[in-house]
Amino acid sequence: MRAAAVLSLCILALGVASWARVASADEVSASCEVRLEGEKKKSASGPCSFSQRQGYIYIDLKNGNTWELSPGSKANHYKDEKGNKVVRTKSGDDREVFEWENGRKIIVKLH
Repeated sequence: MRAAAVLSLCILALGVASWARVASADEVSASCEVRLEGEKKKSASGPCSFSQRQGYIYIDLKNGNTWELSPGSKANHYKDEKGNKVVRTKSGDDREVFEWENGRKIIVKLH
């Protein structure tokens, strides 16, 4: 009985350890340029992390601003945490652009 409990704990620990590696494997360092409606200059911009897991996108600026996007009804269409529509387009191999319907734009340059 005791051996079965130890074996179960070992299997559980291995499962948790492998999940933690998978969860962090799809997060990359990037540079983010944030523009609000009508702005020509960057606003809250700088180093950030970008991750995508099971269709959900997370953008985390090092200054504390974060955005969580959930999948929408079509490919490359998302909703932010407030329900606003966001469309993703690619600009080259290392750049992704997220545009909100209210004019906000975040350009993510992957490192």
